[in-house]
Amino acid sequence: MQVQAIDQEPTLNDILAIDSEELAERMLEPATMRAIYEDTEEIIGRSRTPDSLYSLVHNAIKTMGEVWGNLAEDSEPSACRKGCSMCCHQSVMVTAPEVLLTVKLLRDNLADAEIDQLQARVADRAKEIEGRTTNQRMDSRIACAFLVDDICSIYPARPLQCRGGYSEDVEYCRSLFDDRETTQQGVADGSVDGRYMLIPKMLYDSAQVGMAGALKAEGLSADPLEFTAAMAVALADPNITEKWLQGWPVFDGARLVRQASANGDQYITEADAAV
Repeated sequence: MQVQAIDQEPTLNDILAIDSEELAERMLEPATMRAIYEDTEEIIGRSRTPDSLYSLVHNAIKTMGEVWGNLAEDSEPSACRKGCSMCCHQSVMVTAPEVLLTVKLLRDNLADAEIDQLQARVADRAKEIEGRTTNQRMDSRIACAFLVDDICSIYPARPLQCRGGYSEDVEYCRSLFDDRETTQQGVADGSVDGRYMLIPKMLYDSAQVGMAGALKAEGLSADPLEFTAAMAVALADPNITEKWLQGWPVFDGARLVRQASANGDQYITEADAAV
């Protein structure tokens, strides 16, 4: 079966031209995308330096944190708790600046020997998930490389999609983790009530798409990447940020790809941690 690279993230104008029904289906919110798109465009327009890349991700994190913080009071309470890690066994889509910020924070806080150990572990995990769909990864219990004793070891630097992942019911997460096919089928036919919280997911996903759209408009790569695979590449190269800014295709091996199947499109990784 032929594997095709997934389409580039749409630009903001493309997204805003989508009718409301399709926009809702994609779980994207126009005002959020516009705000992050414009912020990203302004930051990148001022300078194209590593610090500017880190700033645009910090801006998205801060802005969405404030928006979701205001809305959370009127939403159902989250069941997510430290040590609950069932959702940390799936692929996470990221943009390059998110990866580069995470690597910077790790290098700022870890000794060289620790970075070397972490790089080896992440590279092994990247090879382990290569070619797997997120469903296959969950079924095989392949956790995020940064999950340590069921706790996220990079929580302050976690990607946008992780920040938007909340559940109202831990038992729903457990049923999805223990018997994914039955639970997913139940959600599809209406016999099971999906309990993931939609508002934070929509906000953080929309922020990510808005950021990617601005990067693309500014001539920078907006390829969707798999987090573990991209981190394996980035940890192996101390000059990764400068290379990416110069247009080097440093993350080609970490792109998510789309594979057509009888059950609809699935997204898989083509991890290549060798740099």
